[in-house]
Amino acid sequence: MKKLIILLSLFAFSQALWSQTKYDDEVPETSEDEFVGFNKKKNKTKKDLSRIRIGGTAGFGIANRQISFSISPTVGYQIVEDRLEIGTGILYDYYRYKYQADKLTQNTVGSNSYVRIYVWNGFFAQARGVYQKSYTNLNNTQLAPIRLGNVFAGAGYQFEVTDKIFMNVGLEINIIPYSSAPSLSQAERVISPFFMIQFAL
Repeated sequence: MKKLIILLSLFAFSQALWSQTKYDDEVPETSEDEFVGFNKKKNKTKKDLSRIRIGGTAGFGIANRQISFSISPTVGYQIVEDRLEIGTGILYDYYRYKYQADKLTQNTVGSNSYVRIYVWNGFFAQARGVYQKSYTNLNNTQLAPIRLGNVFAGAGYQFEVTDKIFMNVGLEINIIPYSSAPSLSQAERVISPFFMIQFAL
């Protein structure tokens, strides 16, 4: 009788083990992620930097008794890819005029911001705002700073040099008329060409 009880106990135990392994494939998988360290995320998505545009303009000129230099770096971002771009930057201009005992130097610093809409196949329209402050020295006498600001409307075309390099050329006109004294021949509004090179990240 004792042997029969032991045999029945072993049979019941084996049945319990068999029923446990029978449903192992039906157990749902764990939802826990693999530990990759504190403050780290698995499969972290990279930020899209291709819409960022870094560029600007630069110029240098030498004329009779005059030297000028200018630089204006900008950083832009395409809010809507290949359609709407905004950007901002700084500008610096240096100008010197010297004739006999007279000497004039002028340093201008300011900001330069733009909004550009790409219309069709590289053609674009843009608005640009400039605010600047000029410091003038005349014959070793520092004059009062001059503050200037204007808004320019323009249009142009963007040439794709490579997948990452772009050349922009166009024309723009000042919206706010230039104030000119009767003795000056400068027009109130002037159409000016512009050139800009941009690099995509």
